[in-house]
Amino acid sequence: MERALPGEFSDMIFRHLDTAKPQDWPRLVALAKSADLVRGYGHIKEANVARYRQECARLEGPWDNRSHRPRNRFPATGRGFFCGRRS
Repeated sequence: MERALPGEFSDMIFRHLDTAKPQDWPRLVALAKSADLVRGYGHIKEANVARYRQECARLEGPWDNRSHRPRNRFPATGRGFFCGRRS
């Protein structure tokens, strides 16, 4: 669970950056701040992770009807942002 959270978080943020308009920025900031909900140890942390995921789902709801494509920061090379090598 703990190892998956950073990847889930960054995927969620990058997914919305392509289509975010200025009126979406407060919601994007709220999504970014939702990571602060993940605190504690053991069963407390598990409950907080569930709360974090519910909050993210609530904030992402209005974006669900938009089409999202994976973000490709290097269109000429076809490699994504986290490619492991620098060009």
